[in-house]
Amino acid sequence: MIVKKSKHGLHIILHAAHGLLAGKHNLRPINWFETLVAICEHDDHQLNLDQKDYLSPLGVPLDFTEDSGTVNEVLKRMQRIIRTSINKSSWVSLLISYHLDFLYSDLKMKSKKIDTFLENEKKAFFNEATFKKM
Repeated sequence: MIVKKSKHGLHIILHAAHGLLAGKHNLRPINWFETLVAICEHDDHQLNLDQKDYLSPLGVPLDFTEDSGTVNEVLKRMQRIIRTSINKSSWVSLLISYHLDFLYSDLKMKSKKIDTFLENEKKAFFNEATFKKM
């Protein structure tokens, strides 16, 4: 979930709904429908709220960047998300791949496995055969 803290309190956007923020009319690309589907589904089941409380010790909701998962947990989550996205469409998988790189690229320095995973994702989408299928 996205939690913005301010002097007035917390502004909370549930994780499953934050993709709607990207749907502003003036930002619509050529492949709007495919992009809209990808935005809506790009974080499907990334966080399992039944598995873990995403609250601080004080009971305040955590922003997703405050999650203290291990590198191996992050890698397993990324692999699961990519596997799920491939079954949806190349467009969804492409957006998710970019999203994961944006979120976790700082972990490349901490983990060779994450570095390899993210680099393999880039290679998968930048080969000519993949783009012909899209």
